[in-house]
Amino acid sequence: MDLTLREKVASGGPYEDLVGYSRVLVTGPFVYVAGTTAGSSGQPIPPSTAEQTRQTVEIIRGKLAEVRVGLDEVVRVRMFVVDIKRDWREVAEVMNGYFAATKPVMTMVQVAALIDDQMTIEIEMDASLRHGERRVAASARWRSSSSSSSSNHREESSIAMLGTSVPWDAAAKQRMPSEEHSAQRRKQQQQQQQRHALLSQHLQPTAEPGEPGEPGEPSFYSEHIDRYAAKPQQPVTLRSLLHMCAPPLTHQGLLSSAQYLWRERPVRYAQRVKLFQQLPYIVNLNPHINKVYRAYYANFEESRTHPAIDTGKEEENEENEEDGNSGLQQFAEMLARHAHVLQDVMPDIARGFYECRQYFGTADRKRFLDRLITMRIGLRLLTGQFVAQHHQWQAAQEGRYAEETEQGRFQGLVDTRLPLDQEALACAQSVQALCDMSYGAAPDFLVDGATNVSFRYVPQHLRYMLGELLKNAFRATLRLPEDRRRPVRITVAQGSGRVAVRVRDAAGGIPRDIHRRIFDYSFTTESHRSADERGPYDGADQVPGLPPIAGLGFGLPMTKVYAEYFGGALNLISMENHGCDAFLELPSIELTEKINI
Repeated sequence: MDLTLREKVASGGPYEDLVGYSRVLVTGPFVYVAGTTAGSSGQPIPPSTAEQTRQTVEIIRGKLAEVRVGLDEVVRVRMFVVDIKRDWREVAEVMNGYFAATKPVMTMVQVAALIDDQMTIEIEMDASLRHGERRVAASARWRSSSSSSSSNHREESSIAMLGTSVPWDAAAKQRMPSEEHSAQRRKQQQQQQQRHALLSQHLQPTAEPGEPGEPGEPSFYSEHIDRYAAKPQQPVTLRSLLHMCAPPLTHQGLLSSAQYLWRERPVRYAQRVKLFQQLPYIVNLNPHINKVYRAYYANFEESRTHPAIDTGKEEENEENEEDGNSGLQQFAEMLARHAHVLQDVMPDIARGFYECRQYFGTADRKRFLDRLITMRIGLRLLTGQFVAQHHQWQAAQEGRYAEETEQGRFQGLVDTRLPLDQEALACAQSVQALCDMSYGAAPDFLVDGATNVSFRYVPQHLRYMLGELLKNAFRATLRLPEDRRRPVRITVAQGSGRVAVRVRDAAGGIPRDIHRRIFDYSFTTESHRSADERGPYDGADQVPGLPPIAGLGFGLPMTKVYAEYFGGALNLISMENHGCDAFLELPSIELTEKINI
């Protein structure tokens, strides 16, 4: 195997040119990563050793990705720690989150100091290209765009990775008799032709989703994903989001919204795909999480390849309101289809993360899911607002605007006069029906406090949050003997530009030993039986429009993210052996108009 063929990657660290080394060096089937620390890519150095470890591994992961190598191909890790007695446990916890499944050999030693006094750990890694075929296939398009000479050079390198290369010793060739040398040369040429034939099979590019031909597997390393994910988001303020659906609705305004989304959606989907790609490899293999990853990837490809919204063409079609093939109509249909596909992905995410909880620490899980849910809320809000704007504009063209918007009450998804007490009553009735369907019984409830309270908000967000809080209170109440059950009390209040809802139960409260974990993802007081025994997602215990009565520990943490998205808050106060109060405080949306979506 020819070990002289090299591929080098730099990270732009301040010491690479000064000392004269590469961050990553590929030699034949071997990959070597130089000693790497937090801050190697120009990022600030975190204060804690755990965060430095995580940042360092992510820097290495990113650089390995440039040579199409994953952390699952790492075979040796060396860690140099300044204070091993103090830091070894937190370093071990972080490393276990990345390597629990593959278990490469590791060494951790203490050193007197590192080059910067802020640095507390340095990491080296070695990898072996045991997946050479995958690497060859992943780089097919990259090679095809290169010049002939460099292409031949990389082709020979890829042949070597496949384990089919026969090294040629120049000194031995000189010692061979001429005839024997000619025969050997002919034999080598035949072997080379066979290798080229084998290589050409590996280099046949498979069609990716959204490209002509049969749909292929989502490529883990995609130049399209990398290119779009590197672009910055172009957020809009909530004021702009509301303005796009404010009357009078115009065709030009609708076109501007469509063109913005046409540019923005591929960027946001690509960043979400990259977020999944940063998960430990074994977590991405989970069928529930992989299903969601594929859905996001497919939506990215369709968004990326959707034809541009042509202003001139749309103006020609404006008079033909029934032209279902117009660019705007097709775009709105794609958005509605994507929203439908992704409507119920969170149960899959919850199930997948519960099954993979041993591979992913609580802090890492929270960091990933908080970001994922925040990204999901933003894109769903942008998409839903445009779809609603499109429906309302069509209704205005047909003279049905007042009917479609309930006399101007709705601006897109936003209800400008949302009646809080009526929403609380409707949610409680729905959860009561859900309990009766799931358990054959349901507690009583009452709604009190301020009546005729209205504010400007997104109804779907409010209903989700109230539904989760009420499910917890109702389910806890049903655990008590029937003669001890008290009604769940829902109190509505209004302050200066803000509203609040308190959900109070007298079901014994939250045990002190688990109270600190109630906002942890994948933590639930519901017994973790098998899906066949519990069946929370089989549809038998669901009411349309509401999530299951009990799940896998996502209800409260997701409710907190939803509440805080527009500047609200969620707090729980428990009195052990008595009951629990959940306080949901929300601002009216017009007070948060400067928030970026």
